[in-house]
Amino acid sequence: DQTLMAKRLLGRYELPTIQRLTALCSARHPEQAVAFAALRAEAERLTAENACCRVSQLAVNGRDLMAAGVAPGPGLRRALEALLEEVITGRLPNEKAELLAFATKFSAS
Repeated sequence: DQTLMAKRLLGRYELPTIQRLTALCSARHPEQAVAFAALRAEAERLTAENACCRVSQLAVNGRDLMAAGVAPGPGLRRALEALLEEVITGRLPNEKAELLAFATKFSAS
């Protein structure tokens, strides 16, 4: 899925880097230029919409999770990464109440 791929790229790289990478890939693989242009356009759209693609863009942070009962430590980071995965795949909205409810279930398991 184009949106999911663009979100994952935006989770690792800033938009200018993605723009340069897609231009380079288009030059190296002109037969796929349309696909790379579509990926770049999707990354640009997601950036303009301020879509959640990184842990730092979640509606909750580590302090919120600890206040909700998630233990500090490596499990806290795993909980934040699980929340991000749920948000970027569209299974959860990036809304504090929903994320906290999921996090407390996630950390209990």
